Amino acid sequence: MVKRLIKKALQKSGIEVRRISRAEREKWQSISLRTKESCAGQVLLSYRADPFLDPTVKEKHISAWQCLEMAQAFLDRGYNVDVIDYQNDRFMPEKDYNIFIDVHSNLERIGPLLNQECVKVLLIVWAHWLFHNYANYKRHVELQQRRKLILKPKRQLQPTKGIGVADIVLTSANQFTPGTYGIAQRPVFYLPIPSQIMCPFPEDKDYDITRTNYLYFSGFGAVHKGLDLLLEAFAEMPNYHLYVCGRLEEEKDFTDAYHKELFQTPNIHYLGFVDVAGRKFLDVANTCVGVISPSCSEGGSGAVINCSRAGLIPIISYECGIAVDGSFGLILEKCSIEEIKNSVKEISDLSGQELKAMARSAWEFARTNHTRERFTEEYSKVVDNIIQFQIAHGNSLRG
Repeated sequence: MVKRLIKKALQKSGIEVRRISRAEREKWQSISLRTKESCAGQVLLSYRADPFLDPTVKEKHISAWQCLEMAQAFLDRGYNVDVIDYQNDRFMPEKDYNIFIDVHSNLERIGPLLNQECVKVLLIVWAHWLFHNYANYKRHVELQQRRKLILKPKRQLQPTKGIGVADIVLTSANQFTPGTYGIAQRPVFYLPIPSQIMCPFPEDKDYDITRTNYLYFSGFGAVHKGLDLLLEAFAEMPNYHLYVCGRLEEEKDFTDAYHKELFQTPNIHYLGFVDVAGRKFLDVANTCVGVISPSCSEGGSGAVINCSRAGLIPIISYECGIAVDGSFGLILEKCSIEEIKNSVKEISDLSGQELKAMARSAWEFARTNHTRERFTEEYSKVVDNIIQFQIAHGNSLRG
């Protein structure tokens, strides 16, 4: 009754009153994890809060699983861990921390408030915001010039000077992504991107049937990911098929602009959202010979890794941040419509034996370098290095 009276009084005064969603509550919440060992120190982790509040989230995206692993590595070494969401711009530190890890803008905001002994770590999950936003706008300008279409850019990043605050940098991408930060005179540690799935190589795939079929498998931001380029390219190649997986229902302006290509072009098949961990994904992957991703900026494409793990040959932009070589894939240099068409034809014209060899090499590459076990193993080494760095840093300040 009191709540209703307060709400009515506020509304009468012209103040907007709305219910806070669960997602918003999780965004502002902080989670405190306590080690079972004697406490060796305190860690603040700014990444994703949701997997600590709902463990089932870890099966929906690999970054949620990574967050849990990152916290557990410190707990195993006797450190207490406080976790906040990277979008939490309200959290204020109330204790001294030994180590602070962030993925974006909290490093700039919180870093100066921390004790001097705290080592600040930037985990790069996107290209630098300046490059990322520029590349995104550039794709939209090119779309406007090509098709006279103006679509609202998605996936824009908040400007931040976090890299200037960081003592250590972690990255999961090839040279492209860290190169956009202009990193100098800082220790840089590389971590493998873990795949969401584990599956055997598709030995029975018929490459004479699948050689002309390609998969687009990406998240939000269709123009940023280059789907507009793929739709235009495949619309001009009626003998080659494109299977499109993604949540395009959330981008109505894009689906309106490309309605003909998406829904009225016989060789383009829109499948909507497909769970990478589900049977449908493997069925689609076994229908295709390759995955194609002309994204303009990534922090290391987990989607490409998952598709390679399913035995698909990657045709990707350098900006996807995956170290693909000619033995199992192609790198798009310009991501022009003509280059995309030529690359698709180049792969499709290979013999069935050559296609199978490339597909197996892609699968082996992902299986060897991009497993959860490999991430845990490499991250464990990185954590030990960070702790040693922090101890030396604290000793030098005291000395």
